[in-house]
Amino acid sequence: MRKNISVLAVTVLIALFFLGCAKEQSPEEYAVKLAVTKYNNAIIDLYRTVSPEKLNEIALAEESRKVQSYMSIFLPGKRLMDAEYNKIDFDEVTIDGESAFALTSEDWRFRWVHFKTGKEIEPWKDIHYNMRYDLTLVEGKWMIEKATDMDKEEADLKKESSGEEAAEDVAMPEKTEEAST
Repeated sequence: MRKNISVLAVTVLIALFFLGCAKEQSPEEYAVKLAVTKYNNAIIDLYRTVSPEKLNEIALAEESRKVQSYMSIFLPGKRLMDAEYNKIDFDEVTIDGESAFALTSEDWRFRWVHFKTGKEIEPWKDIHYNMRYDLTLVEGKWMIEKATDMDKEEADLKKESSGEEAAEDVAMPEKTEEAST
């Protein structure tokens, strides 16, 4: 219950921030930012509850399947991710008709807990992401088509150019670098 309240509180605070900045942005830009925020909250919810409903409301089918398949890797190990984001900065939002993308800088933290008991398996870790969200307008609603970790993509491109095999595309975490505080 406490976790649901904290996720709701973060969502409300971010929404209030966007509303405060609404005079400086178009309604379309606000809607894109809100979709990204809802997507991140849906990711948190999916990893905590193993319930994809919220994710399916904001992400297109292929993106939702990608995230769910990543999450399912950890279930046989009887662990779930408990995650939260501390900060999200929108560096760029570009809208072109029924397509858009947003570039963000995000500070998250996560830990691993036992899926039945909730007992901590691994302690909290801080992590930083530079993300790109590609969105599509579907029946008047912005939906996440693809979320890309730009740092991972850049590392994969370097590996490919050197002949190494690129890592599999997955949605969150495990980076070796911790976010600087």
